[in-house]
Amino acid sequence: MSLLTPILRTGGARLHGLFRVDYPPLALEIDHDRVSGVIVERGRGGLKLVARATKSLPPGLIEVGMVRANVQDARLLGVLVADLVAGLDRNAKRASLVLSDKVAKVSIVALESTPRSLDETRDLLIWKLKKATPFRVEEGRLSFQSFPSFGAGTQCLTAFARESVVAEYEEALSSAGLHPGLVDFATFNVFNLYHDVIAADVGQDDALFLNLTGEYCSSLIVRGMRPLFYRCKILAVGGADLEQVMAELHPTLLYYQDRLQGLGLKRVYVRAAPTAALALTSQIQERHGFASEILDPGRVLDLQTLSPDERYDIGPALGAAMGR
Repeated sequence: MSLLTPILRTGGARLHGLFRVDYPPLALEIDHDRVSGVIVERGRGGLKLVARATKSLPPGLIEVGMVRANVQDARLLGVLVADLVAGLDRNAKRASLVLSDKVAKVSIVALESTPRSLDETRDLLIWKLKKATPFRVEEGRLSFQSFPSFGAGTQCLTAFARESVVAEYEEALSSAGLHPGLVDFATFNVFNLYHDVIAADVGQDDALFLNLTGEYCSSLIVRGMRPLFYRCKILAVGGADLEQVMAELHPTLLYYQDRLQGLGLKRVYVRAAPTAALALTSQIQERHGFASEILDPGRVLDLQTLSPDERYDIGPALGAAMGR
């Protein structure tokens, strides 16, 4: 497999896949506790969800992280993936794969000038990221996309993941008879799912996108739909209560105001399990005064037959299946 492919086009377009870019109708998300799959097809009326499924994983089967082995039993994971896919499309040969944000080290790196080639850019980024990467850079896959800085120079959105860790998930798909096309991470794909909704709301202004799961909370601030700030905070075992999430949000907002010359967030978008999302948006509005909105995949596709919990479960996979 080649190294990572670009994750962002300039001009406020969607975030691109972190590894290979290829968009089959089938997309799978593998997290620590479940695997979710969707099939999205394009017809005369646009994109349509034609099948979806979620399967719980045995406790301890996957221990998500950047450095150590994630998949504790590759054979069993392959069997479970094959079983889920059989209920979606027995003839499927390719799939997009979405992984937890915890697998990758994502950074926004400032460059004083634009290197002359992609190879020079990659070498410079690896040199800059070397000390902050929790594994040897020779063992990783790097993806980056250069885009104009908000000041002088160039900025790059980068993602570094350990080769052996990503390969574990790819091997599970291969053992299930699937070729992994796109390999990407959850927050980027949920953001892509809502890209047009957010762009229509905020235009060139600043917005904060929060992706809260049972294991982490990722914050992505965009300005004119270009990434300005990203942070993934690992939560306490068993998930976080509302106060912990709000406490983690506080330094992000301070950094935005003090270091990024933030003039105010036009809106905060929250993707979380329904009960947590409702409580979080309410607290953000009450404590910080920002207009907040719960993101619902039903604004993008016709999902009337799905419950709020089911819509939450398939969000990252939907983003990958819908392509760019």
